[in-house]
Parts: sequence; structure tokens; C-alpha cells
Amino acid sequence: MRDNAVANTLHQLFLDSPQYARLLARTARLSNSELNIAGLSDPAKSLVVSALLHEIKRPVFLIVADNHAGARYQQELENLLRFPIFFYPFSEVSPYEQVLSSPDNIAPQLEVLLHTLNGKTEPFLVLVPVRALLQRVHDSQTLLNNLLYLSVGDSIDQAKLSGELVRLGYTRTNLVTLRGEFSIRGDIIDIYPSCGAPLRLELFGEEIESIRAFNIENQRSVEEIKKALIPPRYWVILDADPDKRKQLAEQLQAVTDQTVRELEESAAETLLSVMEGDLQGLSSGQYPESSEYYAPYVHNKFATLLDYLPENALLVFDEWDTLSASLTSYQDKLEKSLEEGLSTGRLLPLPGPLHLSASQFGEKIKSAQRTFLSSLPIIEETEENSLIKFSCHPVEKFGNQMKAVVEKVRACEKAGFTVLVVTEQPQRVLGLLREWDCPATYLGINASESETLNSPSSATNPAVSRVFVTRQGFVHGFILDDIKLACITDAEMFGLKRKPGTYRRPVAEKTFDQFTSVNDLKLNDYVVHVKQGIGQFIGVQRITVDTQMREYLTIQYAAEDRLYVPVDQINLLSRYRGAGDSAPRLSRLGGAEWESTKRRVKRSVKQVAEDLVNLYAMRSKQEGFTCLPDTPWQFEMEEAFPYEETPDQWQAILDTKKDLESTKPMDRLICGDVGFGKTEVAVRGIFKTVMSGKQAAVLVPTTILAQQHFNTLSERFAPYPVKVGLLSRFRTAKDQREIVQRLALGDCDVVVGTHRMLQKDIAFKDLGLLIIDEEQRFGVAHKEKLKQLRVIVDVLTMSATPIPRTLHMALTGARDMS
Repeated sequence: MRDNAVANTLHQLFLDSPQYARLLARTARLSNSELNIAGLSDPAKSLVVSALLHEIKRPVFLIVADNHAGARYQQELENLLRFPIFFYPFSEVSPYEQVLSSPDNIAPQLEVLLHTLNGKTEPFLVLVPVRALLQRVHDSQTLLNNLLYLSVGDSIDQAKLSGELVRLGYTRTNLVTLRGEFSIRGDIIDIYPSCGAPLRLELFGEEIESIRAFNIENQRSVEEIKKALIPPRYWVILDADPDKRKQLAEQLQAVTDQTVRELEESAAETLLSVMEGDLQGLSSGQYPESSEYYAPYVHNKFATLLDYLPENALLVFDEWDTLSASLTSYQDKLEKSLEEGLSTGRLLPLPGPLHLSASQFGEKIKSAQRTFLSSLPIIEETEENSLIKFSCHPVEKFGNQMKAVVEKVRACEKAGFTVLVVTEQPQRVLGLLREWDCPATYLGINASESETLNSPSSATNPAVSRVFVTRQGFVHGFILDDIKLACITDAEMFGLKRKPGTYRRPVAEKTFDQFTSVNDLKLNDYVVHVKQGIGQFIGVQRITVDTQMREYLTIQYAAEDRLYVPVDQINLLSRYRGAGDSAPRLSRLGGAEWESTKRRVKRSVKQVAEDLVNLYAMRSKQEGFTCLPDTPWQFEMEEAFPYEETPDQWQAILDTKKDLESTKPMDRLICGDVGFGKTEVAVRGIFKTVMSGKQAAVLVPTTILAQQHFNTLSERFAPYPVKVGLLSRFRTAKDQREIVQRLALGDCDVVVGTHRMLQKDIAFKDLGLLIIDEEQRFGVAHKEKLKQLRVIVDVLTMSATPIPRTLHMALTGARDMS
């Protein structure tokens, strides 16, 4: 349990509240009762939940509408709780899309499941989007039986350990960079578990001599641990025994044969094509993309997070009407997806569904104690339906009028209220309050920070002052009459919203080269048949077969062979996407040439992928400069931005800052249309770099663009001791020589320039960040110079139309992109 000054101050206010006393009395009963709490705004809900957890000291599961709501609650509750808080995310990808679960989802989900099983008595909070409660996971017994425990001093056989990791879904690689990978290099075994930190095992003979967590970015060991736990990689565990794999394949083949007889011709053809690839992957000991879909054929038991609830858990539902509608909508979506997949042959019938139904969900929560939060008034209290009402209302907007803020604070304090001011600029707000003779005390993250801002020259007596200023707290302000608390935030004072971290949602892969109708085809188009290879579309013909006339797509192959594809099976064709303008060589019908070509291409693609991954993994091991965390000036400069950031723009800013604070040299592509805010991302990265004592350079292709960037940076950095220079033909030779000298001496912090900046006379004293705007407009010679710079500095590339190679490397993950 960690100390938290804000939590201590706020929770103390609840102790004398009659509503809170009733709330504790009701929740203290360990029964399957219901309790409604009405009249709370969203930030006030966070406060009540945190206070409740601290008093009842039991596990609390807060059920919210979606991942975004969960992220918002997490931001607030992490500032209010002294106990562990977890987030159990909802997977946006339907289980019927036959895509393996993303590590971004599995890792936090496993963390929650394992925490509920460890038997610890310390209370904790779990934030759960309601739809996640319908999603299938391993039952507790299956999970416990497939956990791999490793301890210092254990004797292990490397071959057996490798086989066990493969059985659990892990992939062996040369260098571990992603979750679910492991490598064996002599006596060193690296494993990146599906949950937890990357692990490095050092062996002495067959004995584990040490286990260390290591940094995935620079591959360096971080801390030594005594024990390690390796959970399964996916929500299905395939047996390593070839005979049992064969039995599974035979079972699926039998179901396929039976289903094909019941489907229409086109759907049957689709199912056969799908199952051919899936069965091959399952039989070979791999985990194909569709593995988790076949989990009901592998595991008899079915579980969700609700099956892991501790007996004394409290379920808290945020706005039940919204949650209920979301559940119904999600169930309908899943059922339609399953029905469509079965009817078109895309999916094989299952022994049971991959999701919990809404009615089953209702039955499962009946045995737990339930509390329902609502911002609106609810029906009056009855014996079956206990109700506790709070009086809560929002704070008015002040529109940058600090005098009005001070008057509000004084009025609240005079009425006996405790006032909490939550701001990203505490030093500025403290100064303004004290200028208006309004005593205030700063509540910091730790004692050291509190002492810094509450120095003797500016301190007040906390016993007298009921006004507190902090960075920790709420997204929006509120006034809670019942405990006499008034909370005012940046949103009310300056019209600024606190910006929570964005939850990155996995996206199912889509194919854009598939034909959906005959209208997509043009005469003489080159196409690829899934089984026959490359051919040329030469028209549509009507052919009579068994007294029925049907339309067929005519595809010409080598040696003037022709293939007739029924129009309703157009999904077997895709557009040919070869390089260059020359016509491709047509495949031969009926031969092994096409299968041989596919195997050869797969091997080549795999080799290229391995080479790229190894290249960037080796690059990531180089240690670069680490920027300092955001300073007060950084917060102030960012808050001066006159617009509200878009979600994607804010995510790009977070990504860039994270890269700059990392020891790995940054190489990030910012891709966005003209006018969508790429420059603001660069501005914040430049300021962070300069505040860390480094120089920054902005390279642009034209003098007009250089002048625009120079004007923007000069305006934004005017209030701060940041010197900005310009190198372009708009400057005289004398001015340019002066800038060059200042760069070499370190007297120029930021320079904006065109190709002139790549000439030999340019030397930086300590360059830390290079911004490249519209990289595609630089020539080969310039790019060779840029390659030399990339080795030693952080690089941020901005483009609305990146060159294919840059975009491809970003999309494949070899290069970071926002």
C-alpha cells in the first residue's frame, strides 16, 4: 500500500458524512444484495469508489461502458487509491474474426486473472469494460495447470523447456523483441512472457544460476529476481503430441465434411479452402491465426472474468442502463457475425459459442454483491432496492478570470468547504492564489515535491487553510455538498481538459484487393486465383451445365488454357499487384508451379522479415540520449496551444515524448494530412529536447516552408530563453555565417533550414533531435547525409505522403509511426 496525500485528505472528509456511514453499513454485508447510489457526477463517482475501497478493504470490480471510460477512471483513481489498481481491457476484435488475441489485451487480462488466484488479502480495484465480461478466457484450473514456474536453483533441460514454451504458444527467435518470443543462446535463455517483464535466465550447466528482468529496448538486465512465472500465450493451448494434434485435425476434418454437404456450392468451396490452410497449420504444431476459434474443440470448460471473482468481491456498475444497452448490442453483433460466417462457409460450426450470452451474464452476477452508480435520480428506496442519494453539482466556468476563481474559492472556504484545485500548473496557480491573499497548501506526489512548493517563503499553515492545490485528482470539477468538498480543475479555470493516455485498440487486418462483384473487374485485368495462380480475365461467358445456364468468369492461363469460375465464387480471385508495368508470366493450370511459387515467396518474405527485425533490434541496442521528464515550462508552453488536440494528435505527442525519454534512438514517422497538427507534435518535441540541454534542427525542402516553421517556433518560444535561427536563401551570406558559428558554439538552440543545413560547413555543438519535413522531396545525395545523422540523433519525420519504403517499414513495425 502506497502513501497518497490527496487520498488521505479527501477520504478524511467522508468520515463524518451520514450518507457515507449508510453506504459503509450496506456494503459491509457480504450478501448478494443490491445498492443504488444516485446523484454523483463522473469525477465524484471516482472519489466515492476510492473511499469505499479504502474502508471495506475488499476487492472491487468497477464495470464501465468501454475502454475509453476505463482509461478516464484509471487516470482519476490512480491519484486517489493507495491499493493496487488494474485495467481489464475489452478486445475490439470479434472472436469470430479468427484473429489471434493481441498481446496488448492478453497481458493486462492475465495480470488480473493471476492476481485473483494468488490468494493475497490486500484489497484491489479492477476496471472492466462491460463487454469484456462476455469474452472467453481459460478456466482457472486450465490456467493453473499450464503455468510454467522457474526458480533460481532449478535444474532444467533446454530442449524440454523449449518444447514446453512452444506448446504454450511461444515462438523461438534469434533476438527477443515481442511478447510471446523466446531465444536460446548458449547458457542464456531470454523469454518475454505473455504477462509481466521480459526475463533472462543464466544457466550453469543445467541449473538456473540467476533470473533477471531486462529492458526490451536496449536488451540490458534491470533487476534480479528469484522466481518467474510463464503463462500461456493464447486463449487456447494446443497439445504438443503429434498424435493428439492429428486427432484434432481429424475431428475438424470430419465436421468439415459433414458441413460441406449441408452448404451451398459457393459456401462449401470457401469452407474447404479455409480449412485446408487451418488444418495444415494445426497439424504442423503451429498456432495459426484461427487457433483460438477452435478452442471449444480443445478445451471443454468455458470461463469469463466473472468466474474468477473472489467470494467477497463487490461489483460496482457505472450507469446500468448504458451498460445493459451495450451488452445487448454486443451480443447481437456477435451472433450476427457467427451466423454470417457459418452461412458463407467462412467459419466451421462449434460445439459451443465463444462468448457469454446476456442472460448467462445476468445469472452469474446474481450471486455477487452489486452496487449501481447513477448521475441521475433513481426510484425511491424500497426493501429490495436500497438507495443512497448524494447532492452533487458541477462548477461554473471561469474563462481565465483568476479573480473569479479566487472569489469562488473564498466563498466555498467561508461556507466550510474544503477546496481542491487540480491543475497541471500548480506553481502558477499557487502564485496567483497567494497574490490575492488566498492561503493554499500544495499536495505533491511525494514529500520532497510538497516541500519544494511549500517552502518557508511561500508556505501557509495547513491547519488553518482549507484550500489545497495538486496535480493529482480529477478531469472535471464538482461540488459535493454532503462532505463539503469543492473541486476546481483546469477545465473550469482555463477551459483546458486533462488529457488521459489513449488506449491503443487492436484492429483486425483487412484486405482491399479482394473482388466483391464483377464490376470490379476490367477486361484483360491480371488476377490471382487462390489455388491456380496468376491468370488474365478475358470476359464473362454463359455456359449451360446440367440444363442450367450460369455465368462464368473466364480466366486465361499459360498454353492458352482457360479456367471458368462461377460468378458467385468471385471471392476466390484477387487483384494482381506485381511490381512494374510489364505483364506477368501466366501460371500453368493443374501443375505444381503455383504451389512451388507460393512456398518460395513465403520463405523469401520470412527471410526479409527476419533480416529487418534483426537490423532494427540491433539498432535498438544502441544507447542514445535520454531527455528529461516534462518540466513546468514544458507544461506551460503546451497549455498555451490555442486549440484542443485531436485524439490522434495527442497520441502522437505521447509517443514522441516516450521515445525522447527512452535510451533507444528515436526514428518515428508522423503521418498526417496537411493542416492536421504535425507541426505541433514537432514543437513539443523540440522544446523538450532544448530543455534537456540539446540542440534541435528542422530540415525542410523549401524556403517558404522554412520561413513558416521559423515564424511558428519563434512565436511559441518567445516567452522562454530558446534561441531560434534560420538557414535559407532568404538570409544574407553574413547572417548565415553567423548562424553557422552560433550552432558550433551552442549559442543557437534550434535551427530551421533547407538543403543548406546539409552542407559540410554545418557543425552542431550538441545536436539531439532532427526534424525532417516532407522527406520524400529530398534527393539521393541528401538522404545519404541524413543516414549519417540518423545513427547519432533522435529523428522525427513528418509527411502527408511518405515514400513507399518509409511507409512500408512503418506499417510493418520496423519503424515507429504515429
